[in-house]
Amino acid sequence: MTTTTTTSNKKNNGSSSSYRVVAGSEEDSAAVDSNNDDIMLVHGKVVTPFCDQRKTELCLSFGAGVLLASLLFLAFLLSSSSSSFHHPTSPIMKETATTTTTSEEESTSSLNMPPQFPTLNATVDNNNNEIIGTNNDDEDETTWWSNSKHTVKQWFGMTHQTKLNDHGRDWLLNAQTGTMVAKQDPSLFLGIGPAPLVLVHQDDDQKQLVFDLTYPAVDLVTTSGDFVGFEETDTDYSTLLVSPFLNEPISVTYQEDNFIVFQNDYVLEVESWNVVKDQNVNFVKKDGDVRSGGGCDWVWNSSDGTIRPKLNTNLVLGRGDRGLIVTRHPDQALSILHAKDLANTDIIGEKEEGVVHVVVPMDLGNGERQVVGVKQPKGATKNDGWRIKQTVLVDAGPIRVKYDGNFLLTPDEQFALEITDGRLEEGNTVNFVGGDD
Repeated sequence: MTTTTTTSNKKNNGSSSSYRVVAGSEEDSAAVDSNNDDIMLVHGKVVTPFCDQRKTELCLSFGAGVLLASLLFLAFLLSSSSSSFHHPTSPIMKETATTTTTSEEESTSSLNMPPQFPTLNATVDNNNNEIIGTNNDDEDETTWWSNSKHTVKQWFGMTHQTKLNDHGRDWLLNAQTGTMVAKQDPSLFLGIGPAPLVLVHQDDDQKQLVFDLTYPAVDLVTTSGDFVGFEETDTDYSTLLVSPFLNEPISVTYQEDNFIVFQNDYVLEVESWNVVKDQNVNFVKKDGDVRSGGGCDWVWNSSDGTIRPKLNTNLVLGRGDRGLIVTRHPDQALSILHAKDLANTDIIGEKEEGVVHVVVPMDLGNGERQVVGVKQPKGATKNDGWRIKQTVLVDAGPIRVKYDGNFLLTPDEQFALEITDGRLEEGNTVNFVGGDD
């Protein structure tokens, strides 16, 4: 039976305070001494009914509940992703089906612990052979967590996989000819693209373009036989390309001793009017009168056959770095010099403990003196979350690659060769692209 007693307690200063005793004793009530009114003893415990304390207790309880629910949800995601992971060649999974466990092992397995997988390490021997997939039973680092974390990222759309199928990264290597074709469209060969038209220094004899400039009109054919061609784009800007593979050169006229015009609709212009070395030069569609005093002003130098910007006559029209493209013309396909080594994949040991992928420099055959290198593109090095290394033909310092039967990869597998945006179109550029995995 619950009893409630109201008691008054005098303090030394003469003031009094009241409290209630609920199912308590006088000894309990005597222990309570406060200046605040309405203090209660509930089964011997001092309780205050003030709203602020009630709110604090409720907020703490609610926060603890939310934290617990979040942890349970995360545990559910990790357990689902780890249970769905399939590792068909795992020796641990094979042994489980044929090996009887001891009573201690059975009690451990009854805890439904997540499966453990063998570590896949990568080493390189003295012959530039990269050994991948070597099992290491002593140090098991590739666990259910490392496999499931990518699945969790995928739930929130945060992953960009380097080894991405059906996105212009699937290649078929012909070890005999050294050529590569896209698996999604075998009529597309990996080839060398034409060089863009850029500004180079007048002393750069290797890159400057020399024409037989007749006044006022001329076909843009260099003295070495290269054509300057015209490539239309989706914008008002079109690109000039220097290549012997173009069907025919374009014909331009020199107007008002200042402008170089094509088809009376396009005028030659330095991109962004940034008249500096290595800047691209394009045709821009005329919209009314062309304004002089900027990147459209040219010197038509018939004496030495060069075309120079008036704002900096130390620069001349020249060819930029060639890169890789896809082409439907087999005679434009590149040939990888070490293709047989690149295609050579060996299994180590009788139990297929690992795979050897030979790492080779991307030298070119068919008498091509240059090699395939990479450079960082202008501006940001990332495009929609992807890391990009632009392919260029260089005189030395080739990129080193390996081939796993589908992807052409850098030795660390951080970048894969990709037809840009996966667009299987002739002339589309080809570069190395990396994700965040």
